[in-house]
Amino acid sequence: MLDGLAFLRIDDVIKGLEFLKSVIPDEGTDLVKYFETTYVNGCPKILGKNKRIIVKNVPAPFPPSVWNVHLTTLNDNNRTNNQTEGWDHRFSKLFNQTHPFIWHLIEKMRLEVVVDSTHLLQRELGQPPPKKLKILTAEYHNGDRTINNFLHAISNVIIHLK
Repeated sequence: MLDGLAFLRIDDVIKGLEFLKSVIPDEGTDLVKYFETTYVNGCPKILGKNKRIIVKNVPAPFPPSVWNVHLTTLNDNNRTNNQTEGWDHRFSKLFNQTHPFIWHLIEKMRLEVVVDSTHLLQRELGQPPPKKLKILTAEYHNGDRTINNFLHAISNVIIHLK
């Protein structure tokens, strides 16, 4: 569900994080704390020497404004700045190793050609691409889903995309 935070409105990311903290198993607590300090709220830092101590809040290095894709998803924009990143990610998931044998590579490339050809034929026949992420994000945006319900639903979709 942690990756579902990227699809919430920026104003609701903290509420979503609080929900995750309430349902996350104990084993996931450290991960959520790391995510919060690195990607959401930052962390307090103690400065000073001797008797003079100052506590300063250090902002998150990668705040939600950098990684949030709520509006990007609703507007059908690319969620990355690299057009080939999605294909590269999907193609690399086909292999369970970093340096496959050439015959294994050729087999997977043939499979990829078949999948891409199928998608092209579907588009030519007028079938739109699946928009599960957009539909769920729009339902949440329109108030048809609560943050809790949205995070559960989108995490199920994201799992099946991988």
